[in-house]
Amino acid sequence: MEQIAFFWVGENIDIPSFLVKSTRLVYGKNVKIIQLSDKSTSRINGIDQIIRSEITNNMMVDRVNSYSVVETFTNRTLFVDADSIVLNKLNLDKYSDGIHIIKRRADFKINYNFPEYYPEFVNKNFCEVMPFLFGAIVINKNDNFFLELLAILKKLPSRLHRWYGDQYSLKKLYDVNPNKFQFIKNDFLYIVELDVIKEKKYLTLNKSMKLLTFKGSTKQCMGPIFNTFFNT
Repeated sequence: MEQIAFFWVGENIDIPSFLVKSTRLVYGKNVKIIQLSDKSTSRINGIDQIIRSEITNNMMVDRVNSYSVVETFTNRTLFVDADSIVLNKLNLDKYSDGIHIIKRRADFKINYNFPEYYPEFVNKNFCEVMPFLFGAIVINKNDNFFLELLAILKKLPSRLHRWYGDQYSLKKLYDVNPNKFQFIKNDFLYIVELDVIKEKKYLTLNKSMKLLTFKGSTKQCMGPIFNTFFNT
């Protein structure tokens, strides 16, 4: 079974709704969609299962904790950011059993004062301390490693519970056991940032690209771009 799991909390469910609608248009019923959420967020139309957990209002802890309850040993599972659109079938069966992550491509200095002060990141580049993206992680018929990640994350300073802690913990786990991980090809995920919108670079995407993930203010463009790709 191929399945997609995403985490979303909040009254406005427009963003994850685009993820679910695009997945159904690409897959039909041939994929299981799992919504991970709190006790009050609305169920999104088109999902197969909702798993609700108690939350702490620390985004990083809540998401990793929610990921950790998904059964992965008998399935092929993509854990994906909710602000994403599926463009093509993921073909998870083409990846060997195990855990697959994506290396960060762009590297630049971290603003260590945003959204609060992070002494860990002073004069650091992203690839030094957070070299892997968290927006698309595949577990193919393997133990759910997010339990290990959660244990690492909980020991970090509380500022990392609120932001950055997921990627920071992933680097720590990788350093301890790099053989635990494999890497996803570059044609899997395309990140939509502001320059991509302004110059309409998304229109020249590799046709085999699987996912679009939207960052920052580009989330407001999910609807128009969804309509562009799916002619709705």
